[in-house]
Amino acid sequence: MKVVTAAGAIELGTVETAPTIGVVDYSRRVTDEFGVTTVVKRGFARRMTVRLAVPFDDVDTIQRQLAELRATSATWIADERFGSLTVRGFYKEFEVDHSTAPLSYCTLTVEGLTGEEAFTDDGSDPAPAGQASTLQLLQPIAITEAVLTSSSVAEDDAIEWTAAGGYALGQRVIRRSTHRVWESLIDRNVGHDPATTTGAWLDVGPTNRWAMFDQALGSVTTDEAPIAVTLRPGLAASGLAILDCNAAAVRVQAPGYDRTVAPTGGSGGALFLDLSLAAGASITVTLTPFGKAATRVVWDDGFAWDDSVSWQDTVAGTATAELPSWADAEGVSDLTNWQDSRGGDGTVFVGTMLLGILRPLGITEGSATSGITDYSRRETDEFGETMIVPRAWAKRMAGKALIRTDAVDQVVGRIAAVRAVPSLWLGDAGVDSLIVYGFFKDFSVEVGETLSKLTLSIEGFSEAKTPAPLTIPWENVSGTKPTENADNTGENTSKDTGAVAGVPATQVIADAASVKQRSDILENITIPAINSAVAAANALIKAAGAKADAALADLNAKLLSSGIALDGSLASSDSKLGAARVAAELAVSRANTRIDAAMTDLNAEANRAQGKDELLERRIDSLIVVTNKNDGEVRALIETERLVRTDNVRAIAQRIDSVVTDYTSRDSVTNTRITTTITALSAADRALGERIDTVTTEFQSADAATSTRITDSVAALSAADEAIGRRVDSIVADVTTKDAATQAAISRVELASSTRDTALGQRIDSVETDYKSRDSATNTRITTQVTALSAANAALGERIDTVTTDFKAADSATSTRITQSVTALSNADTALGQRIDTVTTDYRAANAATGTRITTAVAALSDADTALGQRVDTITTDYIGRDSRTNARVDQTVSAMSEADRALGSRIDTVAASFGTALTAKAQEITTAFTSADTALANRTEVLEASSRATDTAIPALTARIKSTEDTLVDLPNRYAASSLVQTLDAQMRGAEPSGISTSLIARIEDRATAIADAMTGAVAQTVQTLRSEYNGTVATVSQQAGTIVDLAGKATAYVRLLADGGNGVARLSLWSDHFGGAWELIGNGRIGGDLVVDGTITSMKMGASSVQQAMFMTLPGSMAIPYG
Repeated sequence: MKVVTAAGAIELGTVETAPTIGVVDYSRRVTDEFGVTTVVKRGFARRMTVRLAVPFDDVDTIQRQLAELRATSATWIADERFGSLTVRGFYKEFEVDHSTAPLSYCTLTVEGLTGEEAFTDDGSDPAPAGQASTLQLLQPIAITEAVLTSSSVAEDDAIEWTAAGGYALGQRVIRRSTHRVWESLIDRNVGHDPATTTGAWLDVGPTNRWAMFDQALGSVTTDEAPIAVTLRPGLAASGLAILDCNAAAVRVQAPGYDRTVAPTGGSGGALFLDLSLAAGASITVTLTPFGKAATRVVWDDGFAWDDSVSWQDTVAGTATAELPSWADAEGVSDLTNWQDSRGGDGTVFVGTMLLGILRPLGITEGSATSGITDYSRRETDEFGETMIVPRAWAKRMAGKALIRTDAVDQVVGRIAAVRAVPSLWLGDAGVDSLIVYGFFKDFSVEVGETLSKLTLSIEGFSEAKTPAPLTIPWENVSGTKPTENADNTGENTSKDTGAVAGVPATQVIADAASVKQRSDILENITIPAINSAVAAANALIKAAGAKADAALADLNAKLLSSGIALDGSLASSDSKLGAARVAAELAVSRANTRIDAAMTDLNAEANRAQGKDELLERRIDSLIVVTNKNDGEVRALIETERLVRTDNVRAIAQRIDSVVTDYTSRDSVTNTRITTTITALSAADRALGERIDTVTTEFQSADAATSTRITDSVAALSAADEAIGRRVDSIVADVTTKDAATQAAISRVELASSTRDTALGQRIDSVETDYKSRDSATNTRITTQVTALSAANAALGERIDTVTTDFKAADSATSTRITQSVTALSNADTALGQRIDTVTTDYRAANAATGTRITTAVAALSDADTALGQRVDTITTDYIGRDSRTNARVDQTVSAMSEADRALGSRIDTVAASFGTALTAKAQEITTAFTSADTALANRTEVLEASSRATDTAIPALTARIKSTEDTLVDLPNRYAASSLVQTLDAQMRGAEPSGISTSLIARIEDRATAIADAMTGAVAQTVQTLRSEYNGTVATVSQQAGTIVDLAGKATAYVRLLADGGNGVARLSLWSDHFGGAWELIGNGRIGGDLVVDGTITSMKMGASSVQQAMFMTLPGSMAIPYG
């Protein structure tokens, strides 16, 4: 295997085993929890994995070579015979197996560059010689208005929308231009185009005529008459498939082709894989319904018969009153008209019709697997109750196929061509479970010498089922009076000796039983139904919240991958911004290195000895005056040195001017030096120039020393492929005494560099002052760094400003640092910006240390499919002492992201304070808004928490918490809206001595409120309030639950329940109202301390013989008999 780069080719080793190839598909295929699949077609990249045999002694060399290629685009060639084994891109990972001599092995995975590769299908069969492919792919042709030339199904689902029309709430219209049905979501809907207006219309689905061509399962085209369609595709077709149909027969007619089959399989399907339709030719498909008229079915059991005691007609169906007839013969005929049991009501429907090109993919090997993906929800709550919500399901299939190695490129190209196109995959045309309509999930090809093996995984579309209405099975209660007005004794109070206050005894007993029955309905049906609806709403909110969390995680990941870290630090060097910054730093380093080396060469050339082929001219002019005195010397010098030299390949000129003055005495020494050095060189491949100006003054005495130095350095380089200029200016002033030392320095470095592919500019300004004494030291530093880089693939701009002050003394130290960093990057696919501001102050002493940090980080990113922004503000303060340690932190993070299929906004505010590890206080508010193609979610969570963890004093752990969560959810396709509010108050104590509490004390108050509006269920509202106290396994609870429900049948129920449980028994009061009326139920012992007035009847199912102990006095107009007991 070899790698070809711009610098040349590198041999890596011998391909030891069969390489594996595949693709990385960047198309988005997202299937939500309801089984609905959203498809966005994008590019793909090739992937190749090889295992190389490498000589044992060459392992280190291979590792170094691959390390140098880690960020280099190259062409990786495993076998030049096959295009799929030649990949242009980057290696993803490699691993070396250090076996014993003489060979080691290297496993290498390469991923290609993303793009759309041109592919031409030659139509050949990749199966081994002499065999035909059993694994096939029906690549569908798009059915447009130009292809569908006629259809027997009218497009009259509703009226055509017009801009001048006014439409009521719930009224449906169609747009024949889009072949969709829309339902009005507002009243007086005027002037809102359904195809372009959001919020005014609901997309119900395709029109009846076009439902069979919408590339989805679950939508069907129906008609009571035979369905006949004529198609005229612009491409040649070799296969046609009918899926999910109810028809007696399907007939396909085309030039030279006429075939009729009966649909088979679990969902009713028909395949026509022997079709040969030329481009531009017409094909007619006719689906005939089952007859709904009664027909005579004449049957013969094939056996002789004899007289029997009785006869039974066993023909299936529903007969008329006509009796079977028979005669003495060996056959029996039934002349009764019977319904044809094979059909339905005479309606024909078809879910999907695919016309396309049949692509062979090889010989299916044994042990292909199939199954389903179930999107139903099965959740078990903390009480062990399981909630089941039936939803859609989809087929899935996985298998392997043998193909010829010379056909590998064709197979890979065929599969990659349909990566975001719903297609029909046929593992075996005769097995329904191995026929899947959907997408490939993953595939790979293990390339052998003559035969290769394709491994393929397919995921099918789901057919969403309409959820069953959440209704309560109310009893059908009718009146108690017989319809024939008969005089039943139990209903005639004049004859009913058991009547109570004129109410028949049977009614009294029935009323008492009715209350119990209605209580059972409330307990076993109504409340579980409301609980189920609330649990389903919470699950939907949780699922939407997970999508929002995933979107926020994607946002942070995108920022990190682009080189913007949330804490303001730089990302790894392989990120976009990090790579650009590294490139700029490399360019600066390279430019400095190049010009330093050039100046070194220049000075060496100027100083080297004369050669035989050179012409040299050198002149030195000097003027010196020296005065000697008793205690020293005074000197003045002016000198000029000039040098020129030429030969066949270069010319050099140099001039050095020096002015020097010195004064020396017993008490002091002073010196002044002014120097100018000018050097120039011109050669065949480059031109160099340098000028250095230096002014230096110095003073030294017994008590002090001072110096000043001013330097100005200019250098320039021009070569065939680069031009570099640099200027360095500096001023330094020093004073040193016995007690202190000070220094001030100002410097500026400017660099400009241009190469064939890069332009770079950089400026660094620095001002620094220092003071040092025996007792203290101070420092101030101000720095500004500006960098600009333009290359073929990126543009980078960066500015960093820093101000630092420091103070150090024997017993304390302080520091202040202010930093501002601004960065901008633009490349072919991304634009991003970053700004980070930081202010830090520190104080440190022997007994304590404090610190404050304020940081603001702002980031913005835009690429082909995403726009996102984020701002993070942080304030942190710390105190550390001998006896205590405290910390306070305030954070605010604001994030926003927009993509083609979702939008997210998030804000997180956090305030926290801690005292060592023992006490912590935290207040946090999280606000999130999320929308996708079908869902809108808003969430706000607030938390207040104070806690204490166990320390060396063994104080029990304490926690106090208040948490509030608010959620709102809208699910547009399912016409579902829900709101939820949860508030919780917690107080907990856990631990042991010194309090003597052995386990834990827990007090908890929780309020839950949920409101639901569901087009398939009705309206549900519920509130639940719970109070709970717990110690050492003993629990006391008080709960109050209220709920209302109105289903789509118009039945309503409202209830309130109050329950108290102290561990030794339950007291419960329930009040409810339904279509039977109002009722209440009390469970537990009771006492009435005041008067009790009862307007109705009191009925006791059980009363003790002496349960009434109070004397009774009555005045009656006649006599009465009190029965015993």
